[in-house]
Amino acid sequence: MLVHTKHFHLGRNQFSGEIPDQLFSSNMTLKHLLLDQNQLTGKIPPSLGLVQTLEVVRLDRNSLDGSIPSTLKNLTLTSELFLSNNKFTGPMPNLAGMNALNYLDMSNNTFSSADFRQWFSTLQSLTTLVMENTQIQGEIPPTLFSLFQLQTVNLRGNKINGTLNIASNYSSQLKLIDLQNNSIDSYTVRPGLPFQIILMHNPVCYEEGSEDYCGISQTNFGYSTPQDNCLKTQCSSDQIFSPTCKCAYPYTGDLFFRAPSFSDLTNTSIYESLQKSMLSSFSPNQVPVDSVSLSNPKKNSEYYLVLHLQVFPFGQDHFNRTGIATIGFALSNQTYKPPPNFGPFFF
Repeated sequence: MLVHTKHFHLGRNQFSGEIPDQLFSSNMTLKHLLLDQNQLTGKIPPSLGLVQTLEVVRLDRNSLDGSIPSTLKNLTLTSELFLSNNKFTGPMPNLAGMNALNYLDMSNNTFSSADFRQWFSTLQSLTTLVMENTQIQGEIPPTLFSLFQLQTVNLRGNKINGTLNIASNYSSQLKLIDLQNNSIDSYTVRPGLPFQIILMHNPVCYEEGSEDYCGISQTNFGYSTPQDNCLKTQCSSDQIFSPTCKCAYPYTGDLFFRAPSFSDLTNTSIYESLQKSMLSSFSPNQVPVDSVSLSNPKKNSEYYLVLHLQVFPFGQDHFNRTGIATIGFALSNQTYKPPPNFGPFFF
């Protein structure tokens, strides 16, 4: 029994077969269980609920089936739970009590049809609720949108009906409510809402198709670490202008974050915190780093957050072999730890 193991990062490895029940025990100190994008079959073992140290669970994009065990609600430290794109059936699990849960995705499973569950509105840490094609029906309680940290609600392709009503005390962090392809026939309009609502392919839009909420507005957000107050300088064709106004050859690559706790990619403060964290982590290791630039945040098809990284050398226009090796080791071997809300990553 691997009781002292902290991380199972085993996604995208073509594993097949069932997850053995004896793999998990209450003596484990496991933090990350990443088994996404394999070929796993069978049921989630109920013993998974014994590992109460778990912070991130990704079982999405497999062929797991049966009912989701009720023991999962015992994972009270878990902040990210991905169960989407499997073959789960039976009732949707009651996850009330998972008070640390930020990101929940159970999309594209064949749960039994049931009214919208009240326990969703009890998840006080929730930032992101993604439940596409999960057979949810009935009306959405307005209290859902009042969750303090809520940023994104995606309930496309369900059987939600009745009236959509967003209470006046909605979350100040809300950016998107996507309810495409449901059966909503009425919407209590609140003018001037600072977030996007999408109701296309609902009965409410059959007669009111010209309303903004009956279409999809294209929002393009591009972020790049801002530069200091730089005078315009022409770099040579293969050099890049750094945030501190220097022309250089940066160490470059992409960072892939497997389970970030947020879904609002327009919040620039999260990138600033990561940039400062990376810059401070290199300095104690005697790496000659002048600045760090992050750009082009996006979610890929695997729901990983992808960020383009450029690390600029200090006092020279390029890194020597030692500098390259040190930065590469810190990123590839996970000696660098990002802020907690970014979760596990690879480079």
